[in-house]
Amino acid sequence: MSVSRFPGTWSKNGPRAGFIVSFAAVFLCMMAGCGSPPPRRVVNLEGSALKASDYTEIEYLLAVGDELEVRFPYRPDLNEQVTVRPDGRVVLPLLDPIVAVDKTPEELQEIVAERYQAIAYDPTARDENGKKEYLIGVSDKLEIKFHYQTDFNDIVTVLPDGTISLALIKTVVAEGKTPADLEAELIERYTSFLKKPELVVIVREFTSDRFYVAGKPLRPGVKDVDEPAIVVRSFTPRVVYVSGEVLAPGFVRFQWPMTALQAIVGAGGTKLSGNVEQVVVLRKVGVEQPKAIFINLASDLAGQTLNDVALRPFDVVVVPKKAVAKLKDFLDQYLYDLVPALRNSAFLFVYDVNPPDYKVEGNLPQQ
Repeated sequence: MSVSRFPGTWSKNGPRAGFIVSFAAVFLCMMAGCGSPPPRRVVNLEGSALKASDYTEIEYLLAVGDELEVRFPYRPDLNEQVTVRPDGRVVLPLLDPIVAVDKTPEELQEIVAERYQAIAYDPTARDENGKKEYLIGVSDKLEIKFHYQTDFNDIVTVLPDGTISLALIKTVVAEGKTPADLEAELIERYTSFLKKPELVVIVREFTSDRFYVAGKPLRPGVKDVDEPAIVVRSFTPRVVYVSGEVLAPGFVRFQWPMTALQAIVGAGGTKLSGNVEQVVVLRKVGVEQPKAIFINLASDLAGQTLNDVALRPFDVVVVPKKAVAKLKDFLDQYLYDLVPALRNSAFLFVYDVNPPDYKVEGNLPQQ
């Protein structure tokens, strides 16, 4: 490499193949749009004028770690205190886990009521013939009671093999039969020994609360579980996240009401490199689709107009860099780090427009 005759400049082949580009020219080029970013595509852009409704429309959404109490006004024995698990669910007696995170207490209360209603006791649950049946099971205690031949009355327990033993007819399978079916079978069996036997099978003790409707096993359900109430006993702190050109990036504890400007101040305020004219609020919690809200806080900082927006818990506020800051980063990365001598130099430098022996691979960084 030969050194140019211009003081404080350099080129590959001297001044013959180069032309002088000043630092100011590079700055003007980038500020004029040579390295400007492509136009932003704003998704679900909202109006940024802050209104009173922005505060009143904020709803409390449940989050991981919130402690809830479920109260049953007619069944206090079922009252339960639960915590929203790390997977966002809560577990209540007799129910499968329910997703609670990002729901309001009222929404969760409605879901819990529907779930308990599905297993509530329904005395009208019968088949098309108006029947529901109980099937005898192991360890059930049965009374066999005769109307006239009372000497054959007996109380038996269904054995583990599902059978019972009675006088004269000996062993009979009782498990899996309805009391009426067993009754009919016993009358038929006793007909061989007794004249017109009349008897009834009474289930004195049962070991299962399951019954059958049209062959489908059901349970009688839980009584008096209507109108459950959800009470939030304690909640985890809500935060908003502030990143970009602020002095203390990270999370700021959310205190209702809070605006984007307040969150930035809570993060220590913006750096000199921060672009307050293009602050972005990213919102994913409590909305059907993630949205980005672009706001200009320059006039708010000057006390002129009100463009600030109300935040919700777990919003992300991003303060981008100014174009000047982007230019400085570009020069630091692609010039000063390669030629440290130029970092403190105020002289012009020579840039070779068409270097014959240079090959550029890859893409230049887009600002």
